[in-house]
Parts: sequence; structure tokens; C-alpha cells
Amino acid sequence: MVASMAILPVHAEESYDYTKAENVLMNMGVIEKDEYDPNSEVTRGEFASIIVDVLGLGDDNREYSEWEKSSLGEDNKDQAVEVSQNIFTDVDESHPYCYEIEMVKKKGIMNGVSETKFAPEYGITLREVTKVIADLAGYSKQANLEGGYPAGYESVVKNIDLTKNVSAEFTDVITKAEIAQVIYNAFDVQLMEFKMQGGSTPSYVYDSETFLTGVMKMNKIRGVVTDNGYACLSGDSYIGKGKIAIDGLALILPDNFTFATSYIGQQVEAYYTNNLENKNHITSIELVDEEVITFDIKDFEGFTGTSISYLQNGHIVTKQVNKNSELILNNKYEKIWDDSVFDAPNGTVTLVSKGGNEFDMILVTSYEFALVSSIDYDERIIYNKLKGTNITDKYELPDDDEKGIFIEDESGKTLKFTEITKGDSLGIVKSDN
Repeated sequence: MVASMAILPVHAEESYDYTKAENVLMNMGVIEKDEYDPNSEVTRGEFASIIVDVLGLGDDNREYSEWEKSSLGEDNKDQAVEVSQNIFTDVDESHPYCYEIEMVKKKGIMNGVSETKFAPEYGITLREVTKVIADLAGYSKQANLEGGYPAGYESVVKNIDLTKNVSAEFTDVITKAEIAQVIYNAFDVQLMEFKMQGGSTPSYVYDSETFLTGVMKMNKIRGVVTDNGYACLSGDSYIGKGKIAIDGLALILPDNFTFATSYIGQQVEAYYTNNLENKNHITSIELVDEEVITFDIKDFEGFTGTSISYLQNGHIVTKQVNKNSELILNNKYEKIWDDSVFDAPNGTVTLVSKGGNEFDMILVTSYEFALVSSIDYDERIIYNKLKGTNITDKYELPDDDEKGIFIEDESGKTLKFTEITKGDSLGIVKSDN
């Protein structure tokens, strides 16, 4: 008797960490944070939506480069798609991805599985995803010269590292975590232009742009936050509220990134828009790997000028600090300071090292507690229910748009004064100016 079995393609057992790619793409809004499941498979409809977000194709005012005009086609480049008819019989106007599917079809980015069906609920494979991205980066002619779809494309996408650190095989349906990694890999892919020399000799020319800068219309910067809109590393802010500066480059902070004001003096990696209509808006920002230690200000034990000591699990820990270390107190740079800055009933101390055996930056945040008993919205006064020595009984706040005043919830989301209500618990941070 001869036994037989069918061997089905499955994901490789190798384990990859997609966290970095996921975080960046979530920050950019390309991948939804709500109810995110990294292991869920991506459908063709979902991928159409992801690609529309990646390319910003829903923007009527988007400016197209010469490379994009060639890649997307002269007839399609200048206007957003209006849903006027059902291109596919399985995608009507009530479908959640109707607009995106019609968009990618009319732009020539994706086709249906037949002339009449798109199959939006079908899973999309790594092979299909990487073909779309390779085409958008200008590699279609090279792929065709190397054998076409699928073998030629697989060769090309491997060479440009689109599948780097991705566990899926080309025939596997791709997961959300894997698609984040593929798009993240595409950021550094140089765009390709195909030219004919002498009328018959094909020539490949690398564009000066990458997928990130030329297609997604974003730039990347890695450096130190030198100004957070309230203070800079040499004194008062020179850029104003609602912005941060990274190595001196001023960038606009959307409301969902105001938490980055706390990154002053620290190394970050950020992405920001470079299109003319929406220039220098941060789309993602994260701290980079540095040695960072944070402890409760109540655990502070002493400061000598070259070392700082604090309690940890009942034991005194001492860390060496640079004798020229800089100090930020409640978002304000302190030129002259001593250990009295640690004399606060509530707060945190953060030590930041940029390398070496010493800590170069000390961030001190001291705060007061308040329990809202009542609010005068007209006069912008918060009355504190808590009583006692050194407890402020009321807080008078200037207008929201005045420099130096911002209100956030525990997640870092910016709030308006009118969103504070009776019974709220507040942590209040004040600088001396």
C-alpha cells in the first residue's frame, strides 16, 4: 500500500519582530490601531484601502511628480476618483471599500480577479502585494525583462529587499503585521526610471527619490529634540507652541502627537510630510534606543554634581552624570540650577544617556494634584476640592491658544478647557514662566 499526503503552503516558523514597522505605520494612519490583530489576514479590499492611504490618492490637491505621472498615467494623475458607477458586480456603493477599490482600479494600481469581479473579501498574497509596490516604485519593466509575473517580480522584490524580515512565502496570504513590514521595507527603495538608449538598448536609471520621499511624500529625520515649543536647549522656545524642533528643524505637531513635547533633549526618529500643501507636519515620532532611567522624585537621595542617587527596591542606586549635564524642569531649560529642583512632593526624574558611561540630560517634572470641585467656564477657573498646606485652592487658566498652556488626557490627547468636568482628577505641571 502506498500512502500519499497533500502538502499545503504554511507560514514559516521563523519569528520576526514587526513592532517597529507596526508602530510607524499606525502612527501614519496607514494601519488602523483600533481592534488591531497583527495575525489577521489582509483582504484585497483592505489592501486597496491601505494603498490609497499610502499614496494619499484621496487628496484632490495632491501634487504629482514627473515620476508619478509616468507611473500612474497622464490620463489618471490629476483628479481624485468619484464613485459614479459600480465597476465590479461584487462591490456596490454600500461596500466599506467601494471608493478605494474604484480608485486603485481606475489608477491602474490593482485589477479585479476577472473583468466583473474584484473579490474584496479574498485574502491577498505576499506575491500580489509586492507586485503592486514594485510597480509603484517603477520596477515593472525590469520585472518583465526578468521573466514577468510571478518569477520576474519575485526576483526583483528580493533584490530591493521588500521581503526582508517577512516570514510569509510568496504564495501565503499576508497578515497585517507582515504588510506593515513590507511597506516599511519599501521606504528606502529607490525609485526606478526605465529609458531606451539609442532607440533599442534598455537602461535603468535610479531616481533621486525613494518610495518614502517620492511616493508617500514624506521625509525621515533622526536627531535630538532641541525645542518643544515651550523651551529649547539654550533657553526659551524660538518656534512657538504646536511645534518641535529636531536638530533645529521646526516641525508641526498635530494634536495626536503633542506628547512629543516631553521628548526635549532626547534622540528621536520622526517622519514628516514634504508636499507643498501640508509641509512639515509630523506623521510619526518615536524615541530611539538610548539608556533612559525614570524614578519617582520622592526616591531622590542626593546629587553631587557628577552623580545622582535614588532609592530602588529599598537600596540606594548611584548613577554617574556629566558634570555639564543639562536640566529641563517642567519643559523649561534651566541654565543655573542646584539640587533644590528635586525638592518637590510629587513628580518624576528622568536620566538620559546619549552613549558612554554618563548621563547627559536630566528631565525633572514636578506636579500638583487637584480634584475638581467646580469650574467657572467663563472665567476659566478650576476650583480644587483638596485642602491643605501648600495646596492651591484654585487655578486660573489663560486661553487655550496662549503660549505655554496645554491640556491633555492620560493618553496624551489634546483637550479643550470645556472638556474638564467636576470630579476630574488633575495633575498640574507649571514652569516658573
